[in-house]
Formats: sequence, C-alpha cells, structure tokens
Amino acid sequence: MQKNAARAGIAARAPVLEGMVRIPGGAFLMGSDVHYPEEAPAHKVNVNGFWMDVHAVTNAEFKRFVDATHHVTLAEKPANAADYPGAKANGYGLHEMAGNVWEWTTDWYQAHGKIQHACCTLDNPRGGEPEESLDPRTPDVRIPRRVMKGGSYLCAPNYCQRYRPAARMAQPIDTSTCHIGFRCVVRSIASAVAPD
Repeated sequence: MQKNAARAGIAARAPVLEGMVRIPGGAFLMGSDVHYPEEAPAHKVNVNGFWMDVHAVTNAEFKRFVDATHHVTLAEKPANAADYPGAKANGYGLHEMAGNVWEWTTDWYQAHGKIQHACCTLDNPRGGEPEESLDPRTPDVRIPRRVMKGGSYLCAPNYCQRYRPAARMAQPIDTSTCHIGFRCVVRSIASAVAPD
C-alpha cells in the first residue's frame, strides 16, 4: 500500500522530473585535507537521495521560469549604494574602474621589457604591434592579444590582485567571457566632432 502511494506520488510529479536523474543517498567524505584551506577538515556526511537535472538550466528554461513566476533577479534590482562603497565614483567621476569587469583597451599587448623607454617620460604610449602581442608560450597559436585592465568581480585578494591600477593582462582577441567589458574613449574633441 505504501509502495503504491509512493509510486503514485512519483507518477504525479513525472513532468517535473523530466530531464532529471535520481542520485541515491549515502555516505561520503566531504572536503579535503590536502588542497585549499577552505575545504578542510574532510568529514564524513550522510545525504538523502535526490533528483538532479542532467544539464545546467538554459537561458530559455530560465526565461520560462521568470515568465511564469515573475521572479526578479538580484541583478535587476536597484542597488543600494551604501552596500557597495567601492562602486562610488573616483576623483574623475568614473564608476567601477576596478573589480567590476575586465576592460579591453585598444593597445596590443607587449612585455614591459620590450616597451621603448625614454630618458624621461613616454608621451601617449599605445602598446605594440599585433605580431608582437602573440603569446610566445604557444607559437602555433597566431591570435593577437590586447591589454585588459581593471580586474573583475572574480578577482579577490587571496588569489588575484589584478584590480590594482598597475596591473594588466594579455587577452586573445577571439576570447569572450562573462567578465569582460569596455568603455568608449574620445582622445580629442576635434576628432569626435564631425566637420560642418
């Protein structure tokens, strides 16, 4: 009787379980004592069985969920500036210059040792040439790299300090990720204003 009731319950939920597999419950060792500190100490735990999606949720599936529930994501809610003191404008009035997303520059990457050094100060340096930006560690990959600056929300003091003003990274131009953006720059008003 109990088994029949359980089967009936599962059958009733069958559409919900479509595209999922059953993971049986059991005991396992959670964590690790030999890798990152936040994983320790390893400890034995028991978990009940559960169902899990075979694939990660797609954009289309999430859209259906949002349309059906009117869910509002955190990214869509207005931020309270008091919660993000680092997001305030800098002395020039620019926002989120570090730690938001990496920002592309127009400069082709070149090692600092290859940058032309003057006796005093370089005027308006613009980086190297596309050929010079290629990664010497992968000579068969002929994809030029541009300079990225600013670090992203994935940077943290314990493993990445590239959100500092002096930091920069080389990024192949064919690569896109969720934490790269750009800003528009006008170098002179004369070049930005169309002639009459």
